[in-house]
Amino acid sequence: MDDEETVSRNDAWGMLGQISALPDQLEFSLSKSIDITPGNFSNICICGLGGSAMSGDIIRNYLDENSSYPTIVVRDTHLPKWVNEKSFALILSYSGNTTETLRMYHEAKSQGAKIVCVTSGGKLKELCLEDHEQYIEIPDGLQPRAALGYILGASAVVLKSAHLCNIADDLKRIIPNLKSECARYLPNISLEDNLAKKIASGLENTLPAVYGGIGIAPAVKRWRTQINENSKMLTICGILPELNHNQIVGWIESPSAPATPVFLRSVNDRPEIVKIIDATVSLFIDSGIEPILVNLEGDSQLECIMQGIILGDFVSYYLAALRNVDPTEIAPISRLKERMTDI
Repeated sequence: MDDEETVSRNDAWGMLGQISALPDQLEFSLSKSIDITPGNFSNICICGLGGSAMSGDIIRNYLDENSSYPTIVVRDTHLPKWVNEKSFALILSYSGNTTETLRMYHEAKSQGAKIVCVTSGGKLKELCLEDHEQYIEIPDGLQPRAALGYILGASAVVLKSAHLCNIADDLKRIIPNLKSECARYLPNISLEDNLAKKIASGLENTLPAVYGGIGIAPAVKRWRTQINENSKMLTICGILPELNHNQIVGWIESPSAPATPVFLRSVNDRPEIVKIIDATVSLFIDSGIEPILVNLEGDSQLECIMQGIILGDFVSYYLAALRNVDPTEIAPISRLKERMTDI
């Protein structure tokens, strides 16, 4: 794990650099501008799939804590019937060619929603130009999951311009801390001092199961999807307190070995969530299951989420190195898309 050449031997497409660049991507996109006329919106509908939709999860989490606007992230081909002319539809597709997202764009338009898009180009950009819809264009050439900073920063700019929330300024404030966080997990930092390498070593040859409180749910989901795609490993996740009403029974009564639970804990979790997590962890330990515990520090829940995402991204990268796989290639998704041309 401390041999930089060995760690990067399968990284022909530079995933390490893309993971490390998340704070720089944020900084770049947050410098963008767009002029959106404020409207009398009653709800926010964020539309996207896969890596493009992850920024929607972060924004929804932020809005739930800091806004009175009901917000939903839709990962589908159709929108809820309640989306109408009082809805603000933020359409996210990094490639601009995601089939499901293009269908949601058309539905948002037909249902009268205010549309603003974030994309690097493709068909979505073409539709925006044809229909005179507003959009922010971000740099292309990456896997969508590796463009989180670009998508999140641009989305934050859109919502600030529309007077819907001010996540943009809160993201700007934490960028220096996020850059420092990335530096802690680079390959030149030894295993002894590198938490991402330690966690990856503990998850090798297991089924990772990532858990955390509802306040940091986006980080929990990001760990799962990044290990799925970068590390090529089946991974499950769950959110507390919900997992204590279902998954915990399977763990305690019939644990699926080898599986390793990871608990992400935020310094900003609500007191009742802290107690729930502590009780859950103690039950695991008493049942002979040793979880990996990760304590996320930050001045806000948003900062804890972003730090958790960065750590998980590096964990997924080092797991890919341990498994001797290319962290960028996602052949099954490519093959699936070939079979979806008629949708």
